[in-house]
Amino acid sequence: MRVTWHLGDPFWRVAGARRLTVDLPEEATVADALDFLGGQYPMLGRLLRGEPLEDASVLGPAWQVVGRALPIQVFRNGRAVRAEDRAATRLEGGDRLYLFLPAVGG
Repeated sequence: MRVTWHLGDPFWRVAGARRLTVDLPEEATVADALDFLGGQYPMLGRLLRGEPLEDASVLGPAWQVVGRALPIQVFRNGRAVRAEDRAATRLEGGDRLYLFLPAVGG
């Protein structure tokens, strides 16, 4: 099945594109889709797991790698998918997935 990822900053910088269309097995979940991204784009996988990057300059001057997994947010077709639900949330062909950092501040 084909799904489309929309990547926010800094994830698109690491993958090299703001939008990626990927083919996944029919039984895939949101967790599987994240694992697929990490496998296809190893630097993105390392960033998601909080592992050091060989060249963090791709993230731009405002980003610092903090050495821990980032608090990512994933949305499926406009609805948030909590971390504890990602392994159970099945995907359908044509789904739109969004990956970004949570917005904070005031």
